[in-house]
Amino acid sequence: SDRWILSYNGEIYNHMSLRRRLGPMGWSSHCDTLTLLKCLDHKGIDWTLQNIEGMFAFIAYDKFERKIYLAVDPFGIKPCFWYQDSETFAVASAPGALTCLKDKWSINPVALCNMLSLGATKEPLFDGMHRLSGGRVLTYDLSNQSITTTKYYERKEHKCTEEDLIEAVKESIWSVKVADVPVFMFLSGGVDSSIVSSQCYGMKAVHLDSPERKFAQQVAEKYSNELFFVHPVDYDAEKCLSDYAYQSGDCSAAAI
Repeated sequence: SDRWILSYNGEIYNHMSLRRRLGPMGWSSHCDTLTLLKCLDHKGIDWTLQNIEGMFAFIAYDKFERKIYLAVDPFGIKPCFWYQDSETFAVASAPGALTCLKDKWSINPVALCNMLSLGATKEPLFDGMHRLSGGRVLTYDLSNQSITTTKYYERKEHKCTEEDLIEAVKESIWSVKVADVPVFMFLSGGVDSSIVSSQCYGMKAVHLDSPERKFAQQVAEKYSNELFFVHPVDYDAEKCLSDYAYQSGDCSAAAI
């Protein structure tokens, strides 16, 4: 826009309701990226972060204030990494995209120990890179090259009835079914994905062929899910893990 430049990764689940709140603005597409840009343009960064619901990581440059904002969804679902030195401020969704900034990187020993002992690490394995945690917004002021990070989201405990919880789960599942592309569900046969399946009657589902197969099939039959099986032997596991580590940025043993 005249004021903002936006680069965005994710989904804003409530973006259609936000459009109704913003009013007629000559919407040129149905894309949630445009909704996010309009929110920034007309309501500012604070209002936007308090009102969007979804999984996202975005960087937005305010040309008027000469400030860059970097924000991640409340639970840190979408990865976001940044790096700064005397000449550069760079942002990416994966560490691999930032490795071109230097010829040689040192390994972060604490992150490596956490990865080997705990199976995961919050910080990147490359020393000098940083990962923005969930529910936080980073502000980079170009006028003095200062960086500040603040929390925009605080988790709150709520007392609720069983009926309230069921309705919250239903609302959450229905909201994520809104998409510009076909939506599949990952059906393991466990409690969590079976609950999702109960609200996705007739939806296509994917199952990683495993000993849980019979449980996934039972759930699929109950809720008329068309079930597709992915066979691990069909893939080069070493290449898949290498690609995953480079592209996702998540150093997690669960990637296997």
